[in-house]
Amino acid sequence: MIFVNESTSNKKFIKFNIDDYNKIEVVSHNEQGLKVIITPEMAEELLKRNCINRTIKKPRVQRLANAIKRGEWRYNGEPIKMTNDDRLYDGQHRLSAIVVSRIPILTNLILNVQYDDDLIPTIDQVGSRSLSDILTIQSKKNNSPLKSSNSKTLAAVVGMIYTWPYILKRRISTFNNSSIGVPTKVQLEKLWNENPRLINSLIAEKLTRKFCTPSIAVFCHYIFSNIDENDATKFFNLLLTGAGLELNNPILTLRDRLLGDRNSKLKMSFDPKVVFFIKTWNSYRANRPLSRLIWNREKDKFPFPN
Repeated sequence: MIFVNESTSNKKFIKFNIDDYNKIEVVSHNEQGLKVIITPEMAEELLKRNCINRTIKKPRVQRLANAIKRGEWRYNGEPIKMTNDDRLYDGQHRLSAIVVSRIPILTNLILNVQYDDDLIPTIDQVGSRSLSDILTIQSKKNNSPLKSSNSKTLAAVVGMIYTWPYILKRRISTFNNSSIGVPTKVQLEKLWNENPRLINSLIAEKLTRKFCTPSIAVFCHYIFSNIDENDATKFFNLLLTGAGLELNNPILTLRDRLLGDRNSKLKMSFDPKVVFFIKTWNSYRANRPLSRLIWNREKDKFPFPN
């Protein structure tokens, strides 16, 4: 069984009745459990008691380990749980990440959970907090609440901003590429905080809602705004109205293509839409006519906005 000792220096420790278990430094404890620092060595010992969990997902472990290495781990009260017969009940991925990263973390440890097979389906039933949830909460704190749809759009755009540098460096040629890894919510929230003007690009969602995926429009407005904010807003206003646009005007060509796609059974995929926005922007900025929009994923490089 698990019990708490106090050393002569008044530091509290937790240890197990198995001889080769290392000690865990206990920061505080109460009837709910312990606040502890778990070392890689202790995590390895706890994982030896892992016999009632699902199969460990290695990509998830690596993401957590990378986050720990980057200093993104934050104590949030989520516990690692042990049963009343000293088996690991919940927390195998976090413990595995400690082992992989070789870095201790501060976390809670709940002891003596009464084990029952019927409890397994109830673990992790509450959905994790998404970036859109975080943005909604932040906006309320800042007295500028966002609609749920706006938060979801901005969260999707932050994900695109994360991928964009890899495309610029020609490391990948699509926004849907698993080779760069899935960013953590801490990484995405950091990107959001580093791009405060992004929220201004929500205007593009209103201007193109009837014929374009909101996240594509907002992303393109944002990267165009970084080149010329006034031109970007003018571009999207013309795209909305189509007013005064003559044949072979690049914005009219894009507008017709998007409207045609809206009414088509065979929809354009995500990447070509971004490509067509960028091609249209470049032609518009160069005052160059554009009669059609084509892109061959296999042969053509992803264009960059000018």
